[in-house]
Amino acid sequence: MRSSPHTQVGSVIAIPVGAGDRVTASAFAKYIAASEDPGIISTTLASALINAFTGGVPGVNEGGTNTINNNFGEGSLIGGADFPYEDSDAPKAFLNLIFLPEGEAIDLIKDASFAYDQIADGATESIINGISDSPYDELRIENFEIPQNGHILVYVSNEGSLTDIYFDDLEIQINESPVVQSDDYYPFGLQFNSYQRVTAKKNDFKYNGFELQEDLGLECLRLPS
Repeated sequence: MRSSPHTQVGSVIAIPVGAGDRVTASAFAKYIAASEDPGIISTTLASALINAFTGGVPGVNEGGTNTINNNFGEGSLIGGADFPYEDSDAPKAFLNLIFLPEGEAIDLIKDASFAYDQIADGATESIINGISDSPYDELRIENFEIPQNGHILVYVSNEGSLTDIYFDDLEIQINESPVVQSDDYYPFGLQFNSYQRVTAKKNDFKYNGFELQEDLGLECLRLPS
């Protein structure tokens, strides 16, 4: 993978997640020889990420693309005070994870809504007497905790280096929270602080075990039998 004008972002994997889930992502990466950093600006990278996320189809996952646009300002995303390089001498290549909550924009916060791992400086291939010595670096984001229902985007990127980067064996593990649904109620049944796993089946049993009746638009509760 090379940066602009070549592909900056690999295939983006979008996965629905729920509050309390823990995500671990890993991939192996190496490079041949480090090259000049052309200083790719974030707007170019944001466009590449959105195109990979939506497949270039306008209107697809609009909330997610708006969130990405709103969080990429001028200058590089990684490399500033909020998101420092882990190795300034290594290529600007990363395994990335972004959390997008349902129906709202977010600020990218390191290890809370955005996490990454940079390739190490020593993960370079050399050829000795015709034999390839190609140590891979394992890029890893471990136990990223999901704060609420939403989606995670996991992708690899080359954000500002003409160096050829080779990624392999991307793996994502999700340990789901045991909590499927949680509801709080005021004394007479008004609901607040409700949570239900995004992948959970619909549950009509609400306050004190009363069953929700939606026929004819009544939206009332029936006493448990």
